[in-house]
Amino acid sequence: LRPKYRLRIVCQEGAVVRDGIEIDDCTSVGTLEMGEIVEARDRCVNSSGILRYCTQRGWVSEQARGQRREPIAEVVSVSTMGDSEEIPHKVDEDKRVELGMDD
Repeated sequence: LRPKYRLRIVCQEGAVVRDGIEIDDCTSVGTLEMGEIVEARDRCVNSSGILRYCTQRGWVSEQARGQRREPIAEVVSVSTMGDSEEIPHKVDEDKRVELGMDD
């Protein structure tokens, strides 16, 4: 079973989409607007400690680098992709739930 993340861009400036996980070494391939909803099928923490999601358009950060770590994208829902079915999981507003397990 593979997780599928549904993300909402929450940063007023939007989100930069890059062609790889490392922010400084990868090229910007576009942007996402505030309020836009995208799906990601993979996520990984890069060398700067930033959680990044892989969307169809490229990699997007969950939060900005720096001391304030302002949010860029929030997880709206997580579902599990099986062979032919999708199993939804509720995302609590106060806690993220991944694959039915609390963080």
